[in-house]
Amino acid sequence: MKQYDGAKLREQRLLRGLSQDELARRAGVDVRTIRNAERGRNVPRPFTQRLLADALGCEPRDLFIENEVPREERAQPSTSAPIPPTESTFVAGRQLRAPPPTFVNREQEREDLEALRERGARTLVLCGLGGIGKTALACTLAQEISGLYPEGQLHVELRGSSVPLTSEDAMRHVLWSLQPNAPVLEDPLRVEVAYRSVLRDRRVLVIFDDAASTEQVERLVPLPAGCLAIVTSRRTLELEGVVPVRLGPLDEPAAQALLTLLSPSTEREHQQLASVCSGLPLAIGLIAKALVRPDVDPDELRSMLTRPSPATGNTRASSAPTGALTGALAGVEAPLSHAHSSLSEMLRSQFEWLCLFSGDFDREAAAALWDCSHAAATETLGALMRAHLVEHVSLRGSRALYRLHDLVRDFASSKLQAEDRVAASRHHAKHYSNVLEQIDKQILDGGSTQAEALRRLEQVRNEVRSAVEWCSARPARDEVARDIGRRIAAVTALELRFSSSQRAEWCEQGLVDIPPDASLLKAKLLERLGTARRDRGSFHVAIECYEACLDLLKTEAARELEAAALLGLGIATYYTGAPRRAATWLERSRAIALELGDRALEQRALRGMGVAALLMGELRTAGELQRQALELSRRRQDRVAEAQCLIAIGFLDGQLGYVARACRQLEQALEVASSVGARTDVLMAQIFLAHTSTKTDDTAWADRQTRVALEQARAVGDARVLALALGARARADSALGDVATAAELAHEMLETTRAIGDRSLEVGALEIRAEISRRGEKREVYRSQLEEWLSLARAVQDRSSEASASWELGVFYLESNDPLRALAALDSAATYREEMGHALASECRMRVESIRNQT
Repeated sequence: MKQYDGAKLREQRLLRGLSQDELARRAGVDVRTIRNAERGRNVPRPFTQRLLADALGCEPRDLFIENEVPREERAQPSTSAPIPPTESTFVAGRQLRAPPPTFVNREQEREDLEALRERGARTLVLCGLGGIGKTALACTLAQEISGLYPEGQLHVELRGSSVPLTSEDAMRHVLWSLQPNAPVLEDPLRVEVAYRSVLRDRRVLVIFDDAASTEQVERLVPLPAGCLAIVTSRRTLELEGVVPVRLGPLDEPAAQALLTLLSPSTEREHQQLASVCSGLPLAIGLIAKALVRPDVDPDELRSMLTRPSPATGNTRASSAPTGALTGALAGVEAPLSHAHSSLSEMLRSQFEWLCLFSGDFDREAAAALWDCSHAAATETLGALMRAHLVEHVSLRGSRALYRLHDLVRDFASSKLQAEDRVAASRHHAKHYSNVLEQIDKQILDGGSTQAEALRRLEQVRNEVRSAVEWCSARPARDEVARDIGRRIAAVTALELRFSSSQRAEWCEQGLVDIPPDASLLKAKLLERLGTARRDRGSFHVAIECYEACLDLLKTEAARELEAAALLGLGIATYYTGAPRRAATWLERSRAIALELGDRALEQRALRGMGVAALLMGELRTAGELQRQALELSRRRQDRVAEAQCLIAIGFLDGQLGYVARACRQLEQALEVASSVGARTDVLMAQIFLAHTSTKTDDTAWADRQTRVALEQARAVGDARVLALALGARARADSALGDVATAAELAHEMLETTRAIGDRSLEVGALEIRAEISRRGEKREVYRSQLEEWLSLARAVQDRSSEASASWELGVFYLESNDPLRALAALDSAATYREEMGHALASECRMRVESIRNQT
């Protein structure tokens, strides 16, 4: 027995740029024949196959895939249990849901959508009531054409019927699905740049499901050429150049057919029950699930569903919610009300509270929401699943995930009383505050659970945002809710998945009207606010926050927080060009860490001290400190810290002239950071690797790397990261001979560093500017730039840069026939390089001695 697949026919047609109508005209067959063949509904006769093959210029065997089905497998359903997804089999870019096997009566809409796509549409919009089958149709169509988009098939839930996803978060979903190691993005414009860039030159299909409004999706579409977006929405979207396809309710025969597929009841019962479903597949499914229960009598069910409401006279369930439900919810009100009324009073209340979850949730979250044991939560979820009000999503055991259909969530929300909503929201926020604290501890402790903690942080990201925003919006008299919001905002792990601007906003909200007796929490919020401001490049504001935190801690015994504030103060201080003062703060931080025996804090202090030593030009000391931090991170199995140490060591090796070794260290850092999804560290490793690669002979590779690094850095919106990427790209353009572009990039880097007050990076920008000017003809301009570079390096006590500037200035004097001044500058630089063990130290000394002998 043969089975046929029409995917090859579609592939051959598209390779030749033909629509179904054009192929039908060429072959002299009906277009419906081609549509049915491509969808695998039937196989054309051999004569028709020959006509199609002749029209396409190929053989019939090239159009259809034949698979021999063993006799023992024919007409026998599989009895094997589905294999749950595992981490090793998960592919971020393959997210399509399986289309429902009972999908019926959407032939015309499917043909309309296919025709629009074949005419070149890059955006298809499906509009209609909730529960009408928009998502089912989108998934069915996507599955049929998925082979045309081999580089990604994504499903983005825009959550328009609950808490709408922002356009930027939807873009981040696409970006992280196609580039799992992409960094956290900040500025909305830069998010969009990265979103467009990652889709460019790819063939990707994206379903944007449940759009809230035109404004939510207008920046998401159209996708670049070669990609396709399928948008579903309960509202009519007014997108330029896009004709929406509207889905209406199923007609009565189709509703009866669907009910027949889903339940074994008689045709008479189907005719009587289907009419109360308003043609909504969701409502039909709920009734069908009720019919298969042995304790439900079909006549009694029909009587309950069709009983007129005494208040309105409408044919609704007598237990219909108070108040008129509009739109799609009205269509499923009767079956949902029946399922709801069949629950005990306790189960009804627990079901209604589940509307607080905006997405998937686990058993632990449900238990926390209901304030019950895990065993009790498991029993309750089982009862709600049997009532078909809760869906089981994936996995098993304690990490099993559950979900409410959006209309079911709407229904539950309509039932939830105001006072119960406040109580449920408080439980919800408190749970995710506890979850965040657990995640934070796992990340800081390192070990084998660190990667799992990072993945879990990604899973709860939307719930955390909902929780902290609800807490922040509560009136000041609800001190419990406001306190929970402050505790969430003070969690260190937020910096791994939330933008610095978002974190700063939450911390500032938490500091408003904070009680006088919460000085310790206020100090923690100030420390977190300082870190958020530092990450944005506002170093002086960050220093003020850290100092305010330390002032509060003078009367509080919180040594760990004191050490964290000193660490942040040291880092912000050396960015402002005072590395020796920074070293003082960092040494105090390390002393407290040693006193407490806190190895995580010690390694962070060591890394900070290493950077300060680097900026002071003490490269040997810097290398030793970073290697100590690396050893500690590996001993603790802290992969995030390990990546950061490897980045610092790689950069140091590059500064010392060991380019090949530096590249190996940075490549290793990139691998480690990627393995745990540390996006910011991935970007930093890429930038430093690109920067180091400009010193190699492989200019083509350096060109590619620096372009990618700069594009991603612009998308992030972090001024300091952008400055580093600009410098790497400027060096690459200079090496390629494009001096004008290199000079523009160097100038942009210099302006960026000055805008944020990062004097250490300003020294680097002056160095790159001078390197580029050396290729020009204006020698006096070059000399003045060298002197400015040298002067600033001395001002910020950066001995490494001072030595480099002295050497370049010495070479300039030598070429200007001023050997005495050249000798003094070169001798100073050579001495420093000998002290630091620079790879070129011996060559520098030999050249100095040669000049000395000649002089």
